[in-house]
Amino acid sequence: MDPAEGNGEKRALDGEDLVSNKKLRKNRFQVRVLQDAFYGAQHPSAARKAELADQTGLTFEQVQAWFANRRAYDSCRPSQREPSDENSIDDPMEGVKEQGSALKNNVRKDKSYFRQPSGRNRR
Repeated sequence: MDPAEGNGEKRALDGEDLVSNKKLRKNRFQVRVLQDAFYGAQHPSAARKAELADQTGLTFEQVQAWFANRRAYDSCRPSQREPSDENSIDDPMEGVKEQGSALKNNVRKDKSYFRQPSGRNRR
């Protein structure tokens, strides 16, 4: 194995121009375009992916990989929602809070039931 392989240095591939092994991050514009498309359809057609590749300057394979990775990311986080739904997100603990309040009220009623009148059984 070539010691320069995998560390971002440039190397020639079968007489082609030098290419870098370094992973390039997508810029904000590219991510925004891909996310908007993802919220529209998580499984876009090949034609739509090709259109997104032209629009973002990425290759078809990069767009395809981005969608596959994003679906995998979202499958690990099922509670996440689209940004457009932020105003409609319900508090997942709301039901638990209501049950807790009801239990506290019941405990207060029970304690008051078992309390003795203040003038009784005093020494």
